[in-house]
Amino acid sequence: MALASAASLAAYIVWERLISLLLVVLFGVAAFYFYPLTEKERPQLGAGEYGIFIGGLGIIDWRGVSDIHMRERAVRTIIVRELCVDLARPLDEALLRDWRLASIVRLLMRLPWRMEGDQRIIIKTEPLAEPGTKILARLIELRRYFGMTHWRRK
Repeated sequence: MALASAASLAAYIVWERLISLLLVVLFGVAAFYFYPLTEKERPQLGAGEYGIFIGGLGIIDWRGVSDIHMRERAVRTIIVRELCVDLARPLDEALLRDWRLASIVRLLMRLPWRMEGDQRIIIKTEPLAEPGTKILARLIELRRYFGMTHWRRK
């Protein structure tokens, strides 16, 4: 989209057509909106000793997670796999770090997550670098270690 926006800008400079300027804006907005899905430097999903990190949301405490599972649903002829994180308590209480309002600019971009109901976070796995099943297995493994046994040993 950024390349199409640049090409439209070049066309506007050469031919000075208003439609080219409109295309610059449309393609530029689309490139801006989908930028987080193409960003390679910042992970959109991760986990560690404190909990699960989700880009544009924050860090969810392991004790705030009741279940992690994969859900498949059919959209016409495509199978969409989504990672579901069920919360044990409301989102505001489960978040260790809340980054939802950290940047107004970030709110205008596509978020890698969405809420379903009050206590379920849905994350589409297609834009992520690893396959969804591998991510799920790793999150379950980390939750088992950090979320349960690690805290009990102290």
